[in-house]
Amino acid sequence: MRGRLKRWVLATGVTLAAVYLAGAAFVWRFPDRFVPSPEPAAARTPGAVGLRFADVWLDAGPRGALVHGWWLPNGEGAPVILMLPGIGRPMAGSLPVALALHRAGAAVLMIDYRGFGRSARALPSEATMLEDARAAWQQMRWFQGDPGRSLLYGHSLGAAIALELAAGNPEVAGVILEGAPTSVSDLLARSWVARIYPVRLLARGQFDVAGKLDRVAAPILFVHGRDDAVVPFAMSVELHRRARNPGALLVVDRARHGDAASVDTDAYSAAVERLLPPRQVLALRAPAAPRSAASSRRAAGWPLSRPLPRTRTAPRARCGRGRARRSTAASASRTGCPGRCARAAGSSASTGRRRCGSRVARCRSRSP
Repeated sequence: MRGRLKRWVLATGVTLAAVYLAGAAFVWRFPDRFVPSPEPAAARTPGAVGLRFADVWLDAGPRGALVHGWWLPNGEGAPVILMLPGIGRPMAGSLPVALALHRAGAAVLMIDYRGFGRSARALPSEATMLEDARAAWQQMRWFQGDPGRSLLYGHSLGAAIALELAAGNPEVAGVILEGAPTSVSDLLARSWVARIYPVRLLARGQFDVAGKLDRVAAPILFVHGRDDAVVPFAMSVELHRRARNPGALLVVDRARHGDAASVDTDAYSAAVERLLPPRQVLALRAPAAPRSAASSRRAAGWPLSRPLPRTRTAPRARCGRGRARRSTAASASRTGCPGRCARAAGSSASTGRRRCGSRVARCRSRSP
């Protein structure tokens, strides 16, 4: 009896230890899964809010996994903002933010990380999110070739991805961080997970927004809702204080986690507009006046005493074909052929005499 009890206690202890270690490994590997996410948004497209858009498909990661995105143009010369959402918020949930950015005068490129929306099925992590963001950045270079007119937007834990991407591309014009925490370990320290696991040890260095600020020289706009229950706005105040190039800090009253653009659209768009570079004006060139042959040679750097290179067929061959046409047509006209025979006689060069000669003979026989 005592032996059975000892074996049961030992088996129970081993099972509990294995469960605890498995939970600790999960916290270490995916700490973002323990951060509360907003309610999933209804499935809709930018067309529902009056925005023109186009679907974009990207190849991300070493295996070329598909990442789905939306491209929202905003006219010629507009700066471009790459939107990087947080965990648990698809692109459809970020449409109010995209509308505010668009009203501020920017074109927008949105993406869904792998594991969300129509992107490839995967278990997202900080590494895969960064791979997807880099693929979107390369795609954005096609829309806006000047990196100095490109900006990054990061929401919640996506702020760490935006800052990492900005650190690797110092020419970026600016960064917008909304609802950003100082780090994921600071968030988990306020949750029930910290009562069970040493979250500061397990999640150290992951989604560390505050630790990436020193590597970003671009101006940063911080946006936060005062009633945010997921990430307290005091964290944005701390990030603004520690930023290397702090821009503005916009705290929106009555706004929660990620809905500041819906609560106060005007203030949101105005703050973004101050961060954007001016719209690039594309100058239209007047049509050039016709040049003489000498001026064309000078402009092309060709010597005046040297003839221009020939780009047509040799004149001798053309003259031969033209001589054949003229002689055949002349013979047809001398015989009194109708106009159609003369036209047929001059329709080709090499076969003109062969085909039209018979027609000329027939015309001679028909003529009085």
